Amino acid sequence: MAHHHPAGDHGGQLSSNINFRLALIFFLNLSITVVEIVGGIFANSLALISDALHNLSDAIAIAISYISMKIAGKQRDSQKTYGYRRAEVIASLINSTVLLLIVIYLLWEVYKRILEPQPALGTVIFWIALVGLIANGLSVFLLHYDRVHSLNIKAAYLHLLADAISSVAVLAVGVGIYYFE
Repeated sequence: MAHHHPAGDHGGQLSSNINFRLALIFFLNLSITVVEIVGGIFANSLALISDALHNLSDAIAIAISYISMKIAGKQRDSQKTYGYRRAEVIASLINSTVLLLIVIYLLWEVYKRILEPQPALGTVIFWIALVGLIANGLSVFLLHYDRVHSLNIKAAYLHLLADAISSVAVLAVGVGIYYFE
């Protein structure tokens, strides 16, 4: 017997304001991106620039996830007899590709920095990473409830949780540079 889940529903209902919270998380990630790119350039910090690019990919991932949830929620029709659930798979492919491109860029930057090391400003790195940690922590909080009701939201939640943890690592880099140069 066939069994059908409404789009995004895996054991419960998404909260009524999930769209607002996803939009807020999208803009938080764009804001972090801008702050970290400017701060990374100013502090000469590849750690901040890499975190900024990662947050940019998060913003793109949130937008793609939102769009794919909307598409996947459409009912099947005569053209799409299995429905639109594959939209979420395509979204995952796009998000993975974006991350791969960022990794390639960062590896190139690391290679250049190995050849020509450059000093960085630890205090700037610390404070900007703290802003990133707060914003990522808020994003995790905003998705906490809905993570159990949608695989798409759960993936975004876990990704943002990993970002919050990576912000702690960048904080440690800032402290290490400040105290140990």
